Amino acid sequence: MLCEHNIITALDAVSRLQWDAQFCRVAPRPYAALAYRIRGSAVIGCDGREYTVRPKEVLYLPQGLAYTAEYTDTELIVVHFTTQHPDEAIQVYTPTDSPAVCALFRHAHDLWRDKQPGYRALVTGALYTIWGTLEAQQRTGITADAFEAAVAYLHAHYTDSTLTVGDICAAAGMGESHFRRQFRRRYDQSPVAYVTARRLEYARDLIAGGTPVEAAAVASGFADPKYFARVVKQHYGCTPRDLKHYGR
Repeated sequence: MLCEHNIITALDAVSRLQWDAQFCRVAPRPYAALAYRIRGSAVIGCDGREYTVRPKEVLYLPQGLAYTAEYTDTELIVVHFTTQHPDEAIQVYTPTDSPAVCALFRHAHDLWRDKQPGYRALVTGALYTIWGTLEAQQRTGITADAFEAAVAYLHAHYTDSTLTVGDICAAAGMGESHFRRQFRRRYDQSPVAYVTARRLEYARDLIAGGTPVEAAAVASGFADPKYFARVVKQHYGCTPRDLKHYGR
């Protein structure tokens, strides 16, 4: 996290932007971005993961990452800056007091726009205030009940091939970054790895019980048979058809 492990070394811009629905591929950029979404949603893809950002949420994109972005009609306020060290993880924040966070972003934008003496130092201070507020609200705004609800939703829907971490978090009303941290703390693995393991167990039991391989793969949440075969090989060291002998 920026406030605890990294520092801002330079500001690039604070902008209020709008654009129409679009899909784009973004090459690695030499600056990070922290953006408050006023209107529209986004699905950000990076390193095999997807991050869903909705209105009134905040997205942090570290510098040096390549990613894809699928946007609906969008309006946001974004701060571009560089940090001492590149952060590894994208973060999605769901503020518990969204109007207050929006006001902080607007204030940073006004400072940058007006460019009064000392404005860069003031914007830097405003950015740290935004970050501290987001982290404080993440820690205090997510209850244990919300996390348990998210885990229960995962267990109820893990065989749905379209399930995403964003879906799980939206159902429980919590932010993705916080859910991922809490999940890894409890299960010592990512939600995606956990879901994959559960799907494999379910498919294995179906095949051992006589269900055809392709039908078992689909029923377990694997839409791509080739991917299913590859994952089975990685986890069990055999082909899917070999699983019919499991437990015998």
